[in-house]
Amino acid sequence: MTDPVDAARDLLEARRTGALLTFLADGSKAVVDANGEVVAGAVPGDREVITAAIGMIGAGRSGTVTSGSGEVFVEVLEPEPRLLIFGAGPIAESLCAMASLVGFAVEVGDPRPAFARAERFPGAAAVRLGWPGDLIAGMEPDQSTYAVSLLHEARFEDDLLPALLRSEARYIGALGSRRTHAARSQRLEQAGFSAEDVARIHGPVGLDIGAATPAEIAVAILGEVISARRGQPLAP
Repeated sequence: MTDPVDAARDLLEARRTGALLTFLADGSKAVVDANGEVVAGAVPGDREVITAAIGMIGAGRSGTVTSGSGEVFVEVLEPEPRLLIFGAGPIAESLCAMASLVGFAVEVGDPRPAFARAERFPGAAAVRLGWPGDLIAGMEPDQSTYAVSLLHEARFEDDLLPALLRSEARYIGALGSRRTHAARSQRLEQAGFSAEDVARIHGPVGLDIGAATPAEIAVAILGEVISARRGQPLAP
């Protein structure tokens, strides 16, 4: 049987989320994934601990819970979060700088050589030149991936957004007016995506805080991304 500590390490290396459970009464450990499946160790019969762990994984917060099994420390396992930014304009510059400060590994992509320059994004883990649909094909978004399209044109988004919707990306945001978002939603539904699928896209992207400048818009976007990461959506 796999040792729970080794299983926790394997889960993170595979960029999967989960939790390491430590039963404080006897020190025994177990690992569950984000769906509540026991990956290693044993969890006593009641589902209270697993249900609590699933909620804590979703919120990204560790802590102690009490159940019929006694006190259990739930240590949330989450790979380093990635923020994929498509479109390397002024909003992206501010968003990259802010997101890297709060712990995101930021990757920026743009098809325009004048914009996709590493020196403009000193905090980025990678800056890539290429068409969005081609770039996303090699990125493999997972449950710890957050993606933002700042390109807001059909020619850029019509390959990118379908690929993101088919992925496990935890958050998808797209810049543009309400009219722009209505048009993109219609195109996606015509391409075969359900209304529920399309609703995964946060558009217009960002919290409604009256942002006007590129830096303010970046703050609004990052606030929404953090809210999604922590499982605490803000009321409209």
